[in-house]
Amino acid sequence: MKKDIKCGAALIGAGVVLLLSGIVIGSAVTEADAAEPVTITQVEEKIVTERVEVPKVTTVEILKPVDRIPEVELTDYEKELIARVVYAEAGWEDMVGKRLVVDVILNRVRDPHFPDTVAGVVNQEHQFLKAATYSDACMEAVEAELYGELDDYIAWFCSDGYICYGQDAYQHGGHYFNWLPEEWIKEARK
Repeated sequence: MKKDIKCGAALIGAGVVLLLSGIVIGSAVTEADAAEPVTITQVEEKIVTERVEVPKVTTVEILKPVDRIPEVELTDYEKELIARVVYAEAGWEDMVGKRLVVDVILNRVRDPHFPDTVAGVVNQEHQFLKAATYSDACMEAVEAELYGELDDYIAWFCSDGYICYGQDAYQHGGHYFNWLPEEWIKEARK
């Protein structure tokens, strides 16, 4: 419990002025002449008990690792080629943006209207920028797409807007993506 008691005394002329809760007793004194009240704080003693620590119990569930089979098989060289394109074309993009660039390359390899190898697609004239290196994130994007592609039909992308090839698909990050033409998709499904 906390009690605030405001008391004060001032010797002014012949009289004593006591300040107690704003009441002036004694000689008449103006407020400007009165002494500042003194604050006395009385605090009751607190009893602190020691806290008993209870050990934290954590349950851990061990999951058996399952071998995942990639949907697409690539050599290390092919993965590196794609990662270098991703670094040059979408190195600043989020993981989805990086993966979509990988999809464009893999979709072209599968489509009969493009070269049928990663090197053939990546090295097509005026198609992709290639960096001399790549980041771990770019290689992660390549690896992720081997186990499940985000989009089976995108085949082009551009940072300036949709291009005249294929069908306008969507924009992600700084790229506009186009799907394969409808007739090419129908051909592939036969």
